[in-house]
Amino acid sequence: MFRYLYVSHGNAGHGNTRTDFDAVGSIALMWRSALLKGLQKGEDFEVSMIDYYSRGIEQLLNFHDATILLADVPPEALARSDEPDKITALSAALLKLKAQNVLLNFIDHHAHDYSTGKRFLQYVEDGLLESAYISFMDAETDRIKPLIEKRSAAEMVLNFLENRYEQAADDIMRTIAAYSHDQDFGIRKIHEANRISAVIGSDFPPLELAGMLAHGTLWNEKLENVYQYQQARQRQAILKLKYVWKKWRQRDGREVPVVYALMPQGDALKVSPAGMHCIKAMGAGVAVLVQRYAFISLRIPPEENQFHAGEICRALGGGGHQGAASAGGRNGYFPYKQANESNFFDVVNSLDPILSRAAGVYSV
Repeated sequence: MFRYLYVSHGNAGHGNTRTDFDAVGSIALMWRSALLKGLQKGEDFEVSMIDYYSRGIEQLLNFHDATILLADVPPEALARSDEPDKITALSAALLKLKAQNVLLNFIDHHAHDYSTGKRFLQYVEDGLLESAYISFMDAETDRIKPLIEKRSAAEMVLNFLENRYEQAADDIMRTIAAYSHDQDFGIRKIHEANRISAVIGSDFPPLELAGMLAHGTLWNEKLENVYQYQQARQRQAILKLKYVWKKWRQRDGREVPVVYALMPQGDALKVSPAGMHCIKAMGAGVAVLVQRYAFISLRIPPEENQFHAGEICRALGGGGHQGAASAGGRNGYFPYKQANESNFFDVVNSLDPILSRAAGVYSV
């Protein structure tokens, strides 16, 4: 039976819409650290992914007698102060894990309020978590903090491994962490990292990719073929985006162009490239990517840091970073149930008053 389990968010198989570079990179770093220490996958350690958005950490209850490193799962997604039922569910799950002799280490970089951070520290004091290596950064700090000073989840994992396990990072580990930073904060200036993100967007099995990275393979012919195929699909899918434009007027009178984009059917286009297209090619200051089911994602470029995407999405029960966040209808109410070409204008008009109010602006 393995001693260690390395986990982040996503679906370990195909058809994945719940992972990103930071999650894959976090697992790759933990995996590589184990390899450098001479540990064997399947014997000493395993890797996995959980869909925390819909199921919390209940998938971890399948494991016994192990040390788990869980990375890139926002504390507020599991235990928001204004959602007592989720706090109760998390506490119950942690008690079960403790009874199953599981030592859970929580590693995350998302902003959260003071009470949430304090709650996770209390879990450590109560013996329900082995450690809570979290950011202790609220949304306002996240909004104004320079990108160079922020840390991705993968960078937090790297620091955790160095501090707790005295793991000296090698060039591969530092490269993976740098790529994760570039991608997770929407900088997108590292071409090699952009290509790997495109592969993730193709629904390439994320744990297979994490294994490649962990073994030092940052690119090969197989990934190149997947990348070229995905780029062709993505170019066609972008042409199918449907747009509704709004303007958000700030208190100083400046108007920010906001685009609501209806995502096309199928899995050819993920929200990150769609958001980048809306911002860089279309000139949007805020991009709201509307799924056909009850789920939206926000993308905001660094220069529009008067907005915090996570705080805006909080109005609909979601959350995230300054520049990227999401919200969905998992907790009951959501402004729409299904979106399509015929009702998209009405869907936008149901979303825009809520989002603009949360952003502290007037929509015109």
